[in-house]
Amino acid sequence: PGSEWKNPSTGQEGENDLLIIFDSVALVVEAKSGAINPAARRGGASIGQEINELLIEPARQGQEFAALLRDNPTRHSFKTKAGTTNLVDSTKIKQFICLSITLERFGPLAAQIPQLQTAGLAKREISAVPAMSLGDLEIALEFFENPFQLVHYLTRRTAFELKHKFIGDELDLLVLYLQTGFTG
Repeated sequence: PGSEWKNPSTGQEGENDLLIIFDSVALVVEAKSGAINPAARRGGASIGQEINELLIEPARQGQEFAALLRDNPTRHSFKTKAGTTNLVDSTKIKQFICLSITLERFGPLAAQIPQLQTAGLAKREISAVPAMSLGDLEIALEFFENPFQLVHYLTRRTAFELKHKFIGDELDLLVLYLQTGFTG
């Protein structure tokens, strides 16, 4: 957790919330603890700002950190705010999966990033990544016996979200995945 890094293309500094590497897969997790403000909950003009801050910004940050590791396959040494050093060998990583976690439950909005971008409520320059609440992630983890099942779910979920229009939240997607594997 907490790897501090610098984006080589922009010079901007960032901090990765959590990097999990198992086998040749890296799960890049960004977490946001903010909540949707009351005005936005009532349909106020700031809903787009809340969506960008809690869903799109973590996606951007995760994608940029994953790109740093993917584009520079080497042994990295990242300082942390805690004063420790995280050592990351990215030479054997073949797949990068980004995941945004929020404490706020967005319900169906979190699973509709491409549609939110089309509607102008979210920045378009960022590719959608799976976003879910911590509670939904805990429920999903109850169904998977090993980390590779979670990887398969997140990979298939990302493709499904980009390809299909649907109405549902994370738990609806999880049920659909458990029934169909997102095939068809």
